[in-house]
Amino acid sequence: MMQTYDAIIVGGGHNGLTCAAYLGKAGKKVLVLEARSMIGGLVATHAALPKAPGFMINRGGSEFIMTQVRPSVVEELGLEQYCFRWVQPPLDPIMSYLTPSGGSIAFWRDIERTKAEIRRFSPKDAFAYQRMADALTAFLDVGMPYMMGHPWRISPKTAMRVAAGLARGRGQVATGARIILSSIDSVLEEWFESDELRTAMATYSLANFGPPSESASGFSMAVIPGFHRWGVRRPVGGSMEFPKALAACIEAHGGEIRTSTRVRTILSDGGRAYGVQLESGEEIRARSVAAAVDPHTLVTKLMAPEDVPETLAGQIRGLRVNRFDLYTFKLDVALDRPPVFPRFADRDRDVLSVVTLCPSLESLRASMQAALTGTWSEDPPLICLMHSVQDRSLVPPGSNGDTLYFYLTSVASQLSGGRDWLTEKHRFAQAILDHFEQYAPGTQDSIIDMLATSPPEFESEFNVYKGSYNHADPILSQMGPTRPVPALRGWRTPVDGLWHTGAGAFPFGWISGWPGRGTAREILRVDKRHRRPAMPPATVEPAPSGPPQSVDVPSASTHAPVA
Repeated sequence: MMQTYDAIIVGGGHNGLTCAAYLGKAGKKVLVLEARSMIGGLVATHAALPKAPGFMINRGGSEFIMTQVRPSVVEELGLEQYCFRWVQPPLDPIMSYLTPSGGSIAFWRDIERTKAEIRRFSPKDAFAYQRMADALTAFLDVGMPYMMGHPWRISPKTAMRVAAGLARGRGQVATGARIILSSIDSVLEEWFESDELRTAMATYSLANFGPPSESASGFSMAVIPGFHRWGVRRPVGGSMEFPKALAACIEAHGGEIRTSTRVRTILSDGGRAYGVQLESGEEIRARSVAAAVDPHTLVTKLMAPEDVPETLAGQIRGLRVNRFDLYTFKLDVALDRPPVFPRFADRDRDVLSVVTLCPSLESLRASMQAALTGTWSEDPPLICLMHSVQDRSLVPPGSNGDTLYFYLTSVASQLSGGRDWLTEKHRFAQAILDHFEQYAPGTQDSIIDMLATSPPEFESEFNVYKGSYNHADPILSQMGPTRPVPALRGWRTPVDGLWHTGAGAFPFGWISGWPGRGTAREILRVDKRHRRPAMPPATVEPAPSGPPQSVDVPSASTHAPVA
């Protein structure tokens, strides 16, 4: 007898798991299919340093902000029941900018403390920072209720919350919108005078994956007031604890998860999806299929050509993904002792656990120009996170060591001049360490092992189109009610019973689970409206297949350490 399900989720990233968890909690029989050997996608933690056993590293996202916005996915699904815990206390400050001369600005959750830090460089900037935070917070108060609901079917409750935000914000919302629509360069020039604050904010905003001169890149600055409103948290044991808790929730409600199981195509008949075919040839039936993959992969690889109208095909061809050919370079390092910052001896370990390093705006712009031309600068802008400072479960018991997590965005995806990242990544890793050494001398003498991951390796490891963890660039034309494209708006596709979720779906990427939650709610609403009965078991023999694979996290990475 062929086993059938109410819903199949293609993709075991955190949004796919969130979608499955909500469906399972609602009583649906769900199956999650993940092509890789472990769940979680970029929200993963595992031992990847052969010479440093017991040192755990976060492969991708590690800062949880949107999960603090209520109603929270963590609270609604009751993930605490599945051994999910937050590091206590929450991360504070969220980051500290260090100047080459020994100055620093810590960005605390308490905005008054942050203003006191800024005031040492410019009293005028401290006042302006408050004004900017007020404007962006007013904008978020209006936008957040909308982004947690349906993109084009706004409920009365959501409308009331949006109206209340507008009433509270009055003129502030328009100012916040103007910041969002401006370039980072324009915002910094208009609002601030000190090079230190400008450089700190510009460096953190490089996650825009574009030059700071680009129109509407000010969108990335909206994250900063979010720190003051909601704070930042991390799970005990690393980012992987979030998808692990989601998986436990799914299984507790009767759902199944299969890893190392690649889907070949989505099956449909007469414009309606009825299941999937695996690479093994096995067919699995379901009333609904939700593809938690990037839009390009869904439309060009998983959907049958006859199910893709030309309108959708054209929109996918025009979808902006990694538009400047910039991506991420990652360097993970295990140390046998904590790094020491001699010029910042007045700062404790918590303040120095997330540091932003960039000599000046001119240096940042030069680094960006180098990336756009397929090369790099010798002092690249750095954001270094030391997760082990707050969470000692990430290092072996009794260890005095630490982990360094360098996550460089806006790095050239491909190198120019006939060079290749696989042969050049070690030189760039050395440039990163040399830059860090200017602030924490002696760090390189304490390295046990390290792992460099170049942009092409990220793309191949996570099997995402152009390596983009946003799936669709967060630019104005690809945000809002028609994200990622009009033909896929509202998590729907042209095929009845086939849904799209993941970072490219409404409202955005990042670690939130909101796209997965929104998709599940819409699937449940449609099922209730049509009162569709559960599918009876089919009487077709499935193709032979191996047993379901475990969802355990592997103990080691396939990447070789940097020499």
